Amino acid sequence: MFGVTLRRAEVALFLELAIAYGCRPSRTAPDAVRELSHSDGHERRKAAGDIVDAARDDGSLPPQVADELLERLSLETDPVTRHKIMMALVEIGDSRIHQALYEYMQTTNYAEQHARAPLYRTYLVKTGRHPADGCFPRDWPYGTPGFPAPANAGVVWIEDAPAPPKFMLKAEIGATARFLFGSPVLGFDIDNAFGARTKSGIWGARIGMFHGETAEGLYVAQYRIGPFWEAPTEFVRPIVMPRLTLLDIARHTHSGPPMISLGLGLHAGLAFDLWRHELDHGVFVSVTGGFDGAPEDYFLPGATIAFGGRY
Repeated sequence: MFGVTLRRAEVALFLELAIAYGCRPSRTAPDAVRELSHSDGHERRKAAGDIVDAARDDGSLPPQVADELLERLSLETDPVTRHKIMMALVEIGDSRIHQALYEYMQTTNYAEQHARAPLYRTYLVKTGRHPADGCFPRDWPYGTPGFPAPANAGVVWIEDAPAPPKFMLKAEIGATARFLFGSPVLGFDIDNAFGARTKSGIWGARIGMFHGETAEGLYVAQYRIGPFWEAPTEFVRPIVMPRLTLLDIARHTHSGPPMISLGLGLHAGLAFDLWRHELDHGVFVSVTGGFDGAPEDYFLPGATIAFGGRY
């Protein structure tokens, strides 16, 4: 196995963070608004997303862009693009969207209510109808006059997951406890993921590592890569993660070559959303457990608790 050094850990961490937070291309709102008439629904979604980013960054949009958004709103048939057009108009506090937004709020679907309520709240703040530092009750405005009652959450399969799929990045850092040769291994764990949110769940690939040590003086590092799947459920999402692993063991008091071993593993767990925005962005805590190993070489069961975010 390779020796475990601080420099190697720093390089691995840098590479993982670079993957997780790669630069995204950008374009101006006038450039993006021209793509809203594209025949490809995916291109329209990307264009609408760029306009939302511009509205948030600048706090305004050119008048011709706002006018075009209002015109496209009545023509757009793709639900995700339509939602993003409303988001852009809400971000600049355009009161001309009031009636369309009110009608948009008339839904009894839990996932739709969860995504649309923040839109309406932001609209009231941006148009000065509610103080910026004020709080909204849970589920508001649902359950108030003029709006449907709040839908029951339960375990909800998200019906409006994007099609075509929407690209997603995740990054997590946490603590892990493993057992190797009968000894506990305590350490830190870093994991990054990229993939797509679809109607059948979140599919993608994960790359990660953990570094730890035992009371007997063993340095233990594991590097892993593999596919993953998350159920498209609300707030609590089951996760399944098969992976290919590389285990690296070295001793404090031994100057010889470290041990190295390839292996396979399977981990599963749950991710608990602490905060979500538009069903895409979020902050979460995950609890996972499972095993890694190689026949006649090693067996490495354990569990990890991590804090992360996704975009």
